Amino acid sequence: MIEVVVDQRKIRAVQRLLAAVPKGWRRVASRAVNHTARKARTRIVQELRRRLKMRSTDIRKDVTLRRASYANPEARIRIGGKPIPLVRFQARQTARGVTYRQPSTGRRVLSPHSFIATMRTGHRGVFRRRRAGGKRVGRLPINELTGKSLLGLFEAAPALARGIMAETSIELERRLDHEVRHLLERRAARRAG
Repeated sequence: MIEVVVDQRKIRAVQRLLAAVPKGWRRVASRAVNHTARKARTRIVQELRRRLKMRSTDIRKDVTLRRASYANPEARIRIGGKPIPLVRFQARQTARGVTYRQPSTGRRVLSPHSFIATMRTGHRGVFRRRRAGGKRVGRLPINELTGKSLLGLFEAAPALARGIMAETSIELERRLDHEVRHLLERRAARRAG
């Protein structure tokens, strides 16, 4: 989970500036936080897509955003913890099994005795028959093979997380200034008009 913290001095300055505006601080904070969180989510999806060579839609499903509100001006970006099916890592069927692209190194790896299949439900995956004592038990049962979760892959790249956190903090401060200016300009225009 990613959390972005605003400097307390900045918060107090904005609260003093908007003291005369009803719910001004809450309005500005929730708008700035939501805008920044959306940008951070997009950045996370882009970086994970670039590193994993996966489709953005597959990644975006597992990177969720809980938006801020007036009552709670805090947004949370949650990165999914479910293991990713191996078929999403550019899996290819070979005579010896299935090869897939390893996310950490970018090299292709062989998973011996595996096969790619589409289930009756339409789900496509990389599977391996269960073995007992080194011998194949039969056609069933089979297990789907998975890799790390998006959260595990994100945590394995601490420099990426630090970089996104730094960018997000700067963007939030900039966005707070923008929202305060916008609110005060609209208020002044209403009074003048």
